[in-house]
Amino acid sequence: MNTGRWSLAWGAFFCLSGCAGTGGSPADRLLEQGDFDAAIVAFEAERARQPDDAEILRNLGIAQFEAGRTGASLGTLEQARRQDPDNSQTLYFLGRAAERAEKYDLALDAYTTYLDRTGKDERVVRSRIQAVSLQKSTADVMRALAQERDLSAAAIPENTVAVADFENSLEVSDLNALGHGLAAVLVTDLSQVEELRVLERARLRVLLGEIDLGTPPRAPAQVWDPIETVRGTKQRLSVLLRPDRGEAYYNGPIDGQRTAAYAEAVRQFQADHSLGVDGVPGPQTWTTLKGALPDDGPPATESVTATGVVSAQTAPRIGRVLGASRLVQGTFAASGANGTDQVQLGAAVLDVKSGTPEVTGEPVVGNLADVLQLEKTLVYQVLESMGIDPSGIDRRRIDKLPTRNFLAFLAYSKGLYLEEEGQMVQATESYREAVRLDPSFQFAREELETITVTEEDRQTRDRTELQGAVRQETLPGDRLIRTGAWGGIGPAPDFEVDRSQEPTTDAIKVGDGAVIIVGGELPPGNGSDGRGGR
Repeated sequence: MNTGRWSLAWGAFFCLSGCAGTGGSPADRLLEQGDFDAAIVAFEAERARQPDDAEILRNLGIAQFEAGRTGASLGTLEQARRQDPDNSQTLYFLGRAAERAEKYDLALDAYTTYLDRTGKDERVVRSRIQAVSLQKSTADVMRALAQERDLSAAAIPENTVAVADFENSLEVSDLNALGHGLAAVLVTDLSQVEELRVLERARLRVLLGEIDLGTPPRAPAQVWDPIETVRGTKQRLSVLLRPDRGEAYYNGPIDGQRTAAYAEAVRQFQADHSLGVDGVPGPQTWTTLKGALPDDGPPATESVTATGVVSAQTAPRIGRVLGASRLVQGTFAASGANGTDQVQLGAAVLDVKSGTPEVTGEPVVGNLADVLQLEKTLVYQVLESMGIDPSGIDRRRIDKLPTRNFLAFLAYSKGLYLEEEGQMVQATESYREAVRLDPSFQFAREELETITVTEEDRQTRDRTELQGAVRQETLPGDRLIRTGAWGGIGPAPDFEVDRSQEPTTDAIKVGDGAVIIVGGELPPGNGSDGRGGR
């Protein structure tokens, strides 16, 4: 056989093998072209020759996913992950297949590992994580509600915690959304502590949307009597909480009678505020009382354990369904000129098994602009009430402020509220405003990036990952030899090879006993007829 005839024969072989394109195997090219059923057949043939090849398993799994064979793709991609745990395309499509199969834990694990390993195009993957988290929360809550009679608080791990949105005690309407932002930051801070397992806020939102907890309605707004009157003092003492118990100072009838319970309430208030203790209110007591609450306006929430979302009455049921051993209910109260100068933060931790509340400590009071710094103090009070002393590393993580710009934090909080209400356009604008006010506010930036991801963005990410899977081999010839698409002899399929570092000898070894001839006739060998052919 002469050189021309030899080249023609091998050229015909590679035309049958499908040599044009990226340099991948024929199965790869079928996958890239979108012929998924044919690609599956081709990859199955490759797998028969190389059953443990992670690339073949990965691309077979991708083809199965794209062809709608979700169950098969899950098994194949999980096997590929065991062979190559860090491959980004394997992780991405394993997440996609698990998401489609409603295996939410597996999907979240695959997506979060993908981000840890690659960090690329985070906004699309984060949007998938957010969507899967909500789907998982909904599925978990619905399953728990269906099995509620069989649930037992005793079986809940002691380290599980849920956080409700903070209650706006004085109902300053402009600050209503602040409770959502404070709860989100508190969840993040508590999650820094290794001993705790903090549940997603979405879980509690889903639960509250599905059940009627029978929470008593908030009292309508009313005008308080003058503070100098017995009735006016009683009104105020009936809504202020004792820091040691989380109960109101006064719990009797709101009238003008000077009773023993009234005198005891005054004495307790005076003692807690370092006043002269005699049980008879005077100018100093009234001034202090005025400083604690607006002089004229609606009463505060009676107690974080009475009218909050999480109460002594609702805690056992919420905890059982959520799978939380403790529930944290925070409150905030803005006061001063127009209710916007000062803020007071408080929290109670409720034990699900007993329904017993424990106030975490004295209210944290400071400037409204410093509310995030005040929240850090509250975090440590909550942890202390749980008997947890965070490590130095945990403390450094907790102490990091997400932003120092209060208006940016308020805009972020409004974005959370609007997004939870399904008002995506308005939520996007709020997040955008938060980023404008503080470009370094990562919480707001991530929410903005996530909420603006479109279905086209997701499809583009799918295509990019698929193309990466069929084009990522650094030496395509190695793959072709392994899969049997190329024997390693003669002209290779059409792919780019850097010849600059190749030896200048007459032959280049490419495998055990395989030799490519740079020039001349094929050499005789065992069984050769001496002319280069058998």
